[in-house]
Amino acid sequence: VALPILARAIDPNEASRELYQYIVAQHRTGRDLNHLLHLLRQWRENLPFHGEFLRMEAFLRRDLVEWETVVEICEQYLEVIKSDSAMLAIYLTALHSINSTAALGKINEVADNLGQFNINVPQNAVIIANMLMVHQYYERAFELIYPFASDPRQIQVRGNYNGFVLRLPADISKTPLKEYTVVEEGHFVKYERNGTIGYVEMNIENMAHRVFGQFIGKAVGDKVEMQRNMVNIGDTFIIKRVMNKYLSLFDEILNQSEVDPYAGLPFQSIKFDPAHPGGILAVFENLLGGGQKIRLEDRDKNFNDYYAHQLSLSELIVSEYKDDFIQGYYNLVRLHKGISSVPRIAFESRKTDLSESFVIDMSSLLLLHQFSRFHQVVFPAKFIISRYIVDQLRSKHTA
Repeated sequence: VALPILARAIDPNEASRELYQYIVAQHRTGRDLNHLLHLLRQWRENLPFHGEFLRMEAFLRRDLVEWETVVEICEQYLEVIKSDSAMLAIYLTALHSINSTAALGKINEVADNLGQFNINVPQNAVIIANMLMVHQYYERAFELIYPFASDPRQIQVRGNYNGFVLRLPADISKTPLKEYTVVEEGHFVKYERNGTIGYVEMNIENMAHRVFGQFIGKAVGDKVEMQRNMVNIGDTFIIKRVMNKYLSLFDEILNQSEVDPYAGLPFQSIKFDPAHPGGILAVFENLLGGGQKIRLEDRDKNFNDYYAHQLSLSELIVSEYKDDFIQGYYNLVRLHKGISSVPRIAFESRKTDLSESFVIDMSSLLLLHQFSRFHQVVFPAKFIISRYIVDQLRSKHTA
């Protein structure tokens, strides 16, 4: 009731307290999105800079996949406020989605000037680093995420960090990860003492250390013998690996997953004994248990039920592919009997015309895409898909 009254009291062409309150109220109620976007655009183009409204409009237009407008808004915003890492993340996502020569040039510009932005939120840092990884700015991506992943409490970021490592080119010389044979200043050393693994950076402070200072000039496999000061006990330090900070952190995170399997990391390090009498398969069976055999039998039944039309494609994707329709679709096509089709006689025959709208789900989208691309089938009408599907496809494209 109050909104229509307030609407009569405002002038959309004049920055006022009443107009501000009206826009905020419209946003909170979630009603009449078109009118809200019109007011936000009017303020952006004709009234003084307002960071809150620019941010509001950017998020709304992101949800509407209006990438060109999102870029325009973010550039206006980031020109003034460089400390908002969420807006920088949206900006890079929009540029990536546009994927034009000009957009790619702007991504390069951001990568070259990343130090101008204050990126202090770990989740946003991961999104930005992921965009940099996609466009092969590997060094800048690792430089950005390294400080966050160095904190052992940032479990999710450490998991993302290891995921980035696994996405690097196989040729380590083309990556930010470096490994050395001899310890020098600035290197990171992985060492073993009495069966315990440790890591140390060879900075000025540690090079002056009674023990770590002895590492300088040592090669991988070398030993440093030390006597404790207050007791007659000796320790042997073995140089296990010499790395730069990026590779050292990756090694450290793997070691964390091994010594602390309850840390919450999304993976588990397991040591295999090559001399195990049953081989690697027996090792897996011991680790996973006999229940894995039952799981395989259930899986075979699910596929058999699907091809017998007793289980739907969606049910199969949920049970076997964790809701990943894209992986499930191509796995069925390449490794199984393909996509099961229901006989046409099972459906009522009806005529359609081009004025009708057809809404399709993810499974239909993938199948129709195959028809169009590989069988040159031309559909006379466009299909409607949900924004959720667009977001799923976008996340797959940037993964």
